Amino acid sequence: MGGPPRTAVKAVLAPLTGVLARFALSTIRQPAEALLARADARNVLDEAWQAETLSGCALLTTDEPPLDEWPGLRVVSAFDPVLTLNVLGRSRGGMLVASAPLVLDLDHLDRVVFSEDARLVAFATRRGQR
Repeated sequence: MGGPPRTAVKAVLAPLTGVLARFALSTIRQPAEALLARADARNVLDEAWQAETLSGCALLTTDEPPLDEWPGLRVVSAFDPVLTLNVLGRSRGGMLVASAPLVLDLDHLDRVVFSEDARLVAFATRRGQR
């Protein structure tokens, strides 16, 4: 009775809001690389992030949402390189920590994350959405 279960269990939690924000370096690669090449890139990103006045944390996931299972789900991609680099650079694992130091290593930035946090959805929809 103390061993592992014999039946595989898979749990999937449906989004509560019906809208997910998507942040990906691949979406903004050219403008992001141009920004990162600037000598003042860290200052530009830090100043923009402070202006957002985001506090606390936001949950993130790297799992692609199963759109066929949730037909009403809408995914909004962020196309603002400053915002996207800040989200990717300040997230650790499955959490965006607003006060986290910025990591600008391409190995850390080159990924895709999703969030249904209303603050991040608002960021993605107001800035450069397509």
